[in-house]
Amino acid sequence: MDLKTFNNSNTTEKYEAINRATVRALQDLGGKASRDEIIERIRNYDPIISQEIVDHKKKAKKTGNYYSEFRIKFGFNLSTRLRNRTIIEAEPKVYQLSDELLKLDPDSPNFEEDILKLERENQKSTLRDAEAEQEDEDMQDSVPEWRKELKERLFKLDPYKFETLCKKLLSNMNVDIDDKIGMSYTNDGGVDGFGYLETDELRTERIAIQAKRWAEGNLVSSPEIDKFRGAMDKYNAEYGVFITTSDFTRGAIKSSRSGTRMITLINGEKLMDLIVKYQVYVHPSIVIEDFYK
Repeated sequence: MDLKTFNNSNTTEKYEAINRATVRALQDLGGKASRDEIIERIRNYDPIISQEIVDHKKKAKKTGNYYSEFRIKFGFNLSTRLRNRTIIEAEPKVYQLSDELLKLDPDSPNFEEDILKLERENQKSTLRDAEAEQEDEDMQDSVPEWRKELKERLFKLDPYKFETLCKKLLSNMNVDIDDKIGMSYTNDGGVDGFGYLETDELRTERIAIQAKRWAEGNLVSSPEIDKFRGAMDKYNAEYGVFITTSDFTRGAIKSSRSGTRMITLINGEKLMDLIVKYQVYVHPSIVIEDFYK
């Protein structure tokens, strides 16, 4: 299903497609995963929901803010499954298929009927009101302010400063950056950085690094991955890390896993997670709770 077909589908058809994709993704992930892992699985591998459907954002008429229709409908569908106990919150923000739903085939023509039988109630009557609430929450509360600000600042960094950021990140992750082959604004041979990582006491791996500060929506495609792999060969790197502020196409993801030399892909969302985790030019704040009053 492409974006045009999705947009032309009615609400019920959209929810059915997302519901099937959600169950399909959870089954592929072993029956249990976080919200982000489920969405990532759908975006990169689902045979029905295309990558562009997941990535597409609409402009709200009232506020002018941009939002993802897919994520709103995904969130409401997940809430419905949780409420009816066909999906369970096994751990905080980690979701698990019920034993009954784990056995169902999401590609079966009778899939929706089978779920309704499991849940024993019809949610269609409350769909519109609940979705409106979900849309407001999704647009206002789903993304923390610090994350919005960090994302905005990342896009404003010049290429040299972005490469410096990536160098610092990898260094904090115990990669020993090579000063001679390391981050270079001139971009020698398609490699922006080179380093060494000790995986155990007797083994050190050579790592090639590519950093692309690309605008949101300007996805990295497979030719860029192939070009980077060629540059890896030039420096005899066993391992590659490709970092971008945007995201990767399905073709790029597939290409990164082909051949004998694996390439780890870090998109904008994962980059922000790693920046916070390894405290790259950021630091946590301490909040004193009401207990001390």
